[in-house]
Amino acid sequence: MTWETVRLALRSMRRNALRSFLTLLGIVIGVVTLTGVGFKISYIITSWASAIAGGLSAFVPAGLASLQGMTLLAALVMTGVVCILMGAGIPTTANYIIMVTVAAPTLVQLGVEPLVAHFFVFYYGVLADITPPVALAAYAAAGMAGGDPFRTGNTAFRLGLAKALVPFVFVFSPSLLLVAKGFTLGAFAVTFIGCVLGIVALSVFALLPAWGVELFDAPARVERPHRPVQPPGAPVCCSSQPRKACRAGSVTLAGG
Repeated sequence: MTWETVRLALRSMRRNALRSFLTLLGIVIGVVTLTGVGFKISYIITSWASAIAGGLSAFVPAGLASLQGMTLLAALVMTGVVCILMGAGIPTTANYIIMVTVAAPTLVQLGVEPLVAHFFVFYYGVLADITPPVALAAYAAAGMAGGDPFRTGNTAFRLGLAKALVPFVFVFSPSLLLVAKGFTLGAFAVTFIGCVLGIVALSVFALLPAWGVELFDAPARVERPHRPVQPPGAPVCCSSQPRKACRAGSVTLAGG
């Protein structure tokens, strides 16, 4: 194999990848346009968001949150769920195309900037790679590490739970993106510090169960009796019940 053969193979691969990408793009746009699935999803999300916001307005004071803000928040939550469901097991490029074609128009209709809407739906679409039950990236990592796929997916979702806050920050404070309208250095600093504090708090909350198990289990480990000490060449002794006599040849500590 010569360098010329490698160069020709890479050029052919790039050409075929571009053709596959354009073909997939045409199929997705055609399906969305002919079936009207994008408008249907937008209508369902906006209708349910308006209904939820109307129900919450009876309990939430008007000075705390406006009806428009609650509608946008409910729509963002439902759009995030839709993006995670539709982005499960899909490569990144195709994921972006599908999310922007199907989910982004909903947010644009609610007054979100197109760039911010694209960031939001794409972020949640990629987040599907560590969200069970189709946590594709976590399952691939479990296969390489030889671990349990389902437990790896759950751990990846718990560790990445704080990332679910970032897209909401994009929408409610677009200055974090640096290129959105109304960017100022002061607004960026306030948004950045608040986002970091929120992510740290949510990470601590997500890891608190594991820390609690370790903290509550530590005194039990300290109070456990010492396990039998085996001299060299002695047969192995089962120490699950340390007060019972072990096989001949083993030596136990006092109180063990």
